[in-house]
Parts: sequence; C-alpha cells; structure tokens
Amino acid sequence: MEYGIYAIYNVVSDKMYVGKSTQISRRWRDHLKDLRGGYHKNGYLQASWNKHGSEAFIFGVLDEVSTGHFTLLGQRESHWVSALDTTSRGHGYNQTKAKMSAANTGQRMTIDQCEK
Repeated sequence: MEYGIYAIYNVVSDKMYVGKSTQISRRWRDHLKDLRGGYHKNGYLQASWNKHGSEAFIFGVLDEVSTGHFTLLGQRESHWVSALDTTSRGHGYNQTKAKMSAANTGQRMTIDQCEK
C-alpha cells in the first residue's frame, strides 16, 4: 500500500499534520530528512519538532486509497484535515489552501486570506 493519507502526530502537544502521498514510505523519509535538517517547508511543524524532538512524533497511515485514484486521494485528505481540524493552530500543523498556495509561490497573502 503506497497510496494514502498519513498523519504525523505529536504526542506532547496533541497536534497533528495530515498529508497525502502516492508513495507514503518515501514521503515519510522526505519529511524526516527535512525535519532533521531543520528546513521543513511547514514552519509550524518544524518549530514543534525543534522544541519537542523526534521522540515526540509518531507517523501513521490514516486511510488507504487504491492505486491510480488521484481525485479520491485529494478528497480523502480534505476529509481527514477537516475531521481532525488540523488547520486550527490548537489541533494541528496543516495550513489552509490559501496559505499553502502563497507559501509555494512566494506570494504575499491578503489580510482576509490570513484570517481564513
């Protein structure tokens, strides 16, 4: 099983990051490399890793998706992000779609986008 939805859970802060991948084991290795190197794209997750250390984090698969079902993969990720409220700073490390888009393009966000 390589297609699916995964979570990176901090047992100390009780916060979670939810992601999707077509190669979950490889994606986990990439997350680890970036976090250990101190340059993960998600600043909230990186700061928590730096504060609590690797021993505070657990990686797990939340949902399996049949190979080739890209649309379903995105739908399941959205479901889990919403169900676990991981875009809320109190519950998780996920960014909103507007914040992720701006971070990936280097564009500045409007105040309205930040508040969402």
